[in-house]
Amino acid sequence: MRLINEEPVFLKSYDLYIALYEAVKKFNKSDRYSLGEKTKEKVLELIESITKAGYAKAEWKAIQIEQAIIDLELIKVFIRLAYDTNCVNEKQYLSLQDHIQEIGRMLGGWKKSQ
Repeated sequence: MRLINEEPVFLKSYDLYIALYEAVKKFNKSDRYSLGEKTKEKVLELIESITKAGYAKAEWKAIQIEQAIIDLELIKVFIRLAYDTNCVNEKQYLSLQDHIQEIGRMLGGWKKSQ
C-alpha cells in the first residue's frame, strides 16, 4: 500500500502551501493576518481532506474527495482576491494558479475513478 504523502495530489498540495506561505510573508500586515491566514488555513484543510480520502474506506472516499474539491474552489477565490487587492503580484498569482489547476485536474481524475 502506497502512503498518501507519496501521492502526486498530496505532494502538489504540499507545494501549494509552501508557495503560499512564502507569498503571505510579503502581504501587508492587515492582509497577512486576515486573508493570508485564512487562505493558508484553507490549504491545510485541503491537505487534510486529501489525506483523509487517501485512507478512507471506499464508501467514504468520495465524500472526502468532494470536500477537497470544495476546499480548492475556496482557495481559488482567496488567491484571486489576494491578486485583486495587490497582496500578490502577477507572477505569484500565476504560479499559485498553476498549482491550483494541476491539483484540480488530479482531484477530478480521482473523483472519476471512484
